[in-house]
Amino acid sequence: MYASVSGQIHKVCSSEKEAIAKVRELIDLICNQQIEYEDNEKPREIYVLPQESNKIYDMREFVKNYLDNGYLYELKERFAKSMFTGLGRIKGKTVGILASQPQFDAGVINYDASDKAAAFVRFCDAFDIPGYCILMLKPLQ
Repeated sequence: MYASVSGQIHKVCSSEKEAIAKVRELIDLICNQQIEYEDNEKPREIYVLPQESNKIYDMREFVKNYLDNGYLYELKERFAKSMFTGLGRIKGKTVGILASQPQFDAGVINYDASDKAAAFVRFCDAFDIPGYCILMLKPLQ
């Protein structure tokens, strides 16, 4: 309930060990905001948005194209699913990602989604994490 209805919990884990690992990942992203970056990523399949405006797509997969190793640490993933928030790295620098998610409620930004977005912006501001906002309800033509 606290994760999906009120959005007061960022992560839900099935074990204490998993919870500790997730907290360590988060602390690493917050505390080590700039790590040495080498552009030696293996080529990976690029997620392309559909050209048809009525097709549903996963914005998370699109965003992962631009993050180092395609790694996205999502926050409040069970709350206000039409908006997603997360942390990742671009060229070794930690960044916050805020985007609409067309897979849920057609990406509509309702009260809960706007509350989630505002809380995430405050979170990033508190830790001096630069943010990127992507609000796309249909693919670019």
